[in-house]
Amino acid sequence: MRVITFGELMLRLAPEGYERFVQADRLTAINSSLFSGCTALKSVGLPEGLLTIGSSAFSNCKSLTELELPASVVTVSAGAFTGCAALSLTVDQANTHLTVQNGVLYENRSSALVFFGSATEVEIPEGVTTLASSLFANSAVTKVILPSSVTTLPASIFDGCTALKEVVINGRITAIGSYAFRNTAITSFTIGNSVTSVGSYAFSGCAALTSLVFEAGGTSVLTIGTYAFQNCTALTDLNLSLRVRDSGRTYGLGVGCFQGCTALSEVILSDPLYETEGYFSSARGVFADCTSLESLTIPVNIIGWSDFGLFEGSCSVTSIQVAAENEAFCSIDGNLYSKDGTVLVQYAPGKTETSFVVPDGVTEIFGGAFVGCGSLMNVTVPASVQTISWFAFNGWTKDRTITVFFYDRRTACGKQGDIGNHAEPHVKPQAEPRADPVLNPVPNPRPNPVPKTRFAVIRDKADRGESSVSKRKIFSVRK
Repeated sequence: MRVITFGELMLRLAPEGYERFVQADRLTAINSSLFSGCTALKSVGLPEGLLTIGSSAFSNCKSLTELELPASVVTVSAGAFTGCAALSLTVDQANTHLTVQNGVLYENRSSALVFFGSATEVEIPEGVTTLASSLFANSAVTKVILPSSVTTLPASIFDGCTALKEVVINGRITAIGSYAFRNTAITSFTIGNSVTSVGSYAFSGCAALTSLVFEAGGTSVLTIGTYAFQNCTALTDLNLSLRVRDSGRTYGLGVGCFQGCTALSEVILSDPLYETEGYFSSARGVFADCTSLESLTIPVNIIGWSDFGLFEGSCSVTSIQVAAENEAFCSIDGNLYSKDGTVLVQYAPGKTETSFVVPDGVTEIFGGAFVGCGSLMNVTVPASVQTISWFAFNGWTKDRTITVFFYDRRTACGKQGDIGNHAEPHVKPQAEPRADPVLNPVPNPRPNPVPKTRFAVIRDKADRGESSVSKRKIFSVRK
């Protein structure tokens, strides 16, 4: 056994080989992650005068069985003892800042719970207001009861708790942090009407999650982060509240937030719970690789759409339907168009047809319109189309063909159209017959002005390194 002494100047130690540490009297702080991963460490003597223990300072010290905190310790940071399943903590009776009850460590000043010991079922007492990040991470806990005084679930609080099946929430939670429930065994969860954000990867990999409920009521905007429910492979249906909207800074639905939910067969975008109209604001690939999803219905008050497309990878959506009263969208042959039919917004990517002719009269093909359309090999674009937006054909390969009729009023013949830098397939220009004043009159090279509508574009700036979301009307009167 090797014994070393450490003083005020801290050194990062090798993760293995040290079993015991003896303190120096001048030690006032143990830095973040100092002993993280020291799997052979069994005991540590801490001196009087020590004030703070940094985040993850002793994380994953799996052999550490006991530790006494001296009277001088004021702060124990988040995750200081994460992964120390065998650890039994005690606190000097003269310490007025920390308390241990039933093996659970509390910080008195902030009413925070910082370490819970090795219990598999934990009931947090009323009055605790703060839970440390990664508090239960990678532990064997199976059930946790939260008091009404807790309003936030911090990042990674239950991350990797593969035995965790139940969390009882008695209060009004307002935020669920990133990675909060990642890879847990929970089977059901209710997003309360007070929750305003669900962080990135919050429920990613929850393969046993079969029921996800959005509580009725509430008027605050709810945002769901990047890959929040990725690979929740047992989730079969989803009824999204219209509270899920763009917050002005983040998307209502983040990139890939339901990606890989292979059992998801039904998605309902609820009508509003209050009068304010909302955007179905989303980043790319929200329902990517949802191989069982066959239909999507757009309700009355959905008036915006992501121009990156909701579908990537393998997707089975064969029909996108729209409520008749919706003033922004309509459905034609199961595909999504603007209300007046001049913008092709989204081709249903699960359709099995190999060819598609964009209807004459369409003037714009929206961004992401043909993303994830695995069966399509040929698309014909009529001369009425004036704009093919970015990423409209993103992911298309060179063995697929886009035939573009591009009308030139000076010569009345076809020219090759420009479909942007992001499309890779072969573009085949097609000539149109010369005009005949009776049988084949020259079409109007400048269509009648399109009336302004309330259809709003949700621009995805995340992939361009920008942090905010902007909206603009896609229609404008041409002069």
